[in-house]
Amino acid sequence: MVQEFEDVVFSMQPHQISDVFQTEFGFHIAKVYNRIPESIADFAQVKDKIIDQLIDERKNREVEQFLDSIREHADIQETRDNNKPA
Repeated sequence: MVQEFEDVVFSMQPHQISDVFQTEFGFHIAKVYNRIPESIADFAQVKDKIIDQLIDERKNREVEQFLDSIREHADIQETRDNNKPA
């Protein structure tokens, strides 16, 4: 979470709606519905989420490596469309 967003959201109370604020991603309005106190989750409760996240990260890494290898060996040439004016 970007700092500007975090500053606004974590200073709000439940059911409060923020004014418009800006981050590097654009303009935002936030609403806090509820606050849940910080706690340490039991491993059994988060195990599946952790496994899914690790699998997703590995897939993304593999796809990026595959695309990098294709780009490295690709012969990309720019062509001119004869139907469009220069």
